[in-house]
Amino acid sequence: MRVAMQGSTQAGIRKKSRVKKNLLLYNFSNNIQIIMIKRKILWQIKRT
Repeated sequence: MRVAMQGSTQAGIRKKSRVKKNLLLYNFSNNIQIIMIKRKILWQIKRT
């Protein structure tokens, strides 16, 4: 019983960590997009 419980919890932890990684990647890409947009805006402001 205890072994089965351990197996299921390990699988759950793996799933959680995978979700966390996906969220981190999503946030990371979003941050890059925001930074790029900000830089473009700043560059346009500097040009004028």
